[in-house]
Amino acid sequence: MKPCAAIFALTLLVSTGLADGFYVWQQQWSSNVVAAVVSEPATTLYPLATVVPASGASQPIAVPWDTLRATDHRVVPVVRVPLKAFGRNDLLDELVRLARELDDFDEIQLDLDCPESRLGEYAALTAAFRQQVPDKKLSITALPSHLVNLAFQRLAQTTDYYVLQLHGLDVPGHIGDRTELMNRRTAERAVERAETMGHPYRIALPCYAYELNFDPDSGTFLFLTAERPARRQPTVKKRSCAQPADLLHLCNTDREIIWFRLPVEGDRLCWPRETLAEIQAGRVPENEIGLGVKPISGETLELILQNGNVIHTHAVELALRWAEPRGAYDLYDGVAESDRIPGRLPAALSIDLPPPGQSKTIGWFATPQPPTTTLKLK
Repeated sequence: MKPCAAIFALTLLVSTGLADGFYVWQQQWSSNVVAAVVSEPATTLYPLATVVPASGASQPIAVPWDTLRATDHRVVPVVRVPLKAFGRNDLLDELVRLARELDDFDEIQLDLDCPESRLGEYAALTAAFRQQVPDKKLSITALPSHLVNLAFQRLAQTTDYYVLQLHGLDVPGHIGDRTELMNRRTAERAVERAETMGHPYRIALPCYAYELNFDPDSGTFLFLTAERPARRQPTVKKRSCAQPADLLHLCNTDREIIWFRLPVEGDRLCWPRETLAEIQAGRVPENEIGLGVKPISGETLELILQNGNVIHTHAVELALRWAEPRGAYDLYDGVAESDRIPGRLPAALSIDLPPPGQSKTIGWFATPQPPTTTLKLK
């Protein structure tokens, strides 16, 4: 995407009032995360404040609350309650304690992927929480499968609103199993169901991806990565992300949208902010992977791999066809070639794809004419 188009898209969001909210799920607030928060036009941010453990006191995430207060954002701290913490006898006391520690904020959100069989327990918990913390708004996250359970109606009534999470991943057992981060029809049915319930809700849409790692020999699933750097071990990788056209379809609603998660520079598993701005403005982003050329002299050039918006965490294979294959060259760090022939330019290269919105210089080549290139994601 050209810079002027990105600026136009962001300006359009502000001028038309489309101030979508964002989850800020990072547990390490780097300078890039702070910069993304500060530069975002005024909206509602939902930073992860803590994760409740199975026992003991919750450890707060080092969120720079003073920096957030200095912005024009409305801030709703989110308390993550893993399923293993749902069985705590003192869970209510712990949640009340956390709410009082976050006394500066008028709302708290609970993120608990509650099994349908325990939605009644969850409703009792939130009702008791409201009694002990009557001066604070309460919102929760909900899954599409929750909405068809009668107990969810009671749970929803204990909240000011719920956030319908239209994304999620069933971990596959094998590399051949189908994976979807967001199924459009499932999401549509969930929104239709939420409309019939009559309780305030918002929807959460994904602008991130999961990296799925499989055993290279057996194809068995090993682990997934969402925010943290990939592990250094040989695996076969697949990525799972939503399709822009599906997101555009679901954006056509008068419900507030909360994106998961706020794009941050260098995040290899999230779209750049400019790409998301295109979707928010009602356009399908077109800038994907390309090869740039930078002349060094009349007879020498550099090749640059440019990633517009593709979320991919493994290598790109480049097949190069030169008008004149003879010449000298030098490859930069991180670029590999399959077969080096002295005096001839490379015919095939492998390079790790840079994060969305970034580029990587491949090397210099003693030739005035750039090659014809075919790119393949490994």
